[in-house]
Amino acid sequence: DKTAIIANGADKVTFQVMLGGEDITSNASARLYLVERDGKAVSEKQASMQFASTVVGTYVFEARYEGSTRLVFTQYFTSTGCHNCPNMNKALKSLSQEYQDRMVIGAFHMNYSAVMDPMAIDVTTSYMIDVLYTSGLPGCFLDLRSDTNCYSLTPEKTTMENIDRMLADYPAACGVKIDSKYDAAKGTITVKFTVKASVTNEYRILPFLVEDGIVANQDGGSSDYVHDNVVRAAGAASLVGDRLNTIEKDAEATKSYTFNVQNGWNTDNMRVVVCV
Repeated sequence: DKTAIIANGADKVTFQVMLGGEDITSNASARLYLVERDGKAVSEKQASMQFASTVVGTYVFEARYEGSTRLVFTQYFTSTGCHNCPNMNKALKSLSQEYQDRMVIGAFHMNYSAVMDPMAIDVTTSYMIDVLYTSGLPGCFLDLRSDTNCYSLTPEKTTMENIDRMLADYPAACGVKIDSKYDAAKGTITVKFTVKASVTNEYRILPFLVEDGIVANQDGGSSDYVHDNVVRAAGAASLVGDRLNTIEKDAEATKSYTFNVQNGWNTDNMRVVVCV
């Protein structure tokens, strides 16, 4: 309702959010973000559609409809035997701040350079050879697309351009609800996914079990290096996801998976990541 306010903490600007000609300001999925303060990029979710401040400055806002927020799956290939991987880790942390709430990282570990990685899983090599046609580490690909290669030597500008291209060229086509249950007695995590389509199409589902905060030696890093986003298990039978077949617009489909928890895994630090 205005483009300038008095910096007294009382004067406020009120935002209205429109989507497809519809006022969705009161919709719980519509959120307001402060994305720039005096020329510096930030990402601060606002508590309401009103803003006030006691600090003089220039503020830039962005409205997001989180019911259809598009997340880019960032598939990172790494190893504790990879000397250059710590540099890639730093780059990914920086990008995750730059694209907060717009990207999700899965770190796929493998044995490398005669070093046995305690977080290595067989599916890592399968993805590298059969899906993305790569062999070098560190490697980083977006949405399982081989033309988005973002190695540690790739300029940050190029990597950001790849992320922006994924967001622009492949908009969100569905929403996903995740219901997970951990059975400590059986040592299993059961996850039910409900996919609601906003576009009639054929869909696939690709779930992963991810763990943060794993401490292990890292070549080029330290003996107490902290590894995050570590993919512990892949749920789908296919590398590119299990078929859900055609889902009509506004209709839903469900599929469940069970993960077996291995010794040494910390379920308190685990998350479920799913691509549809």
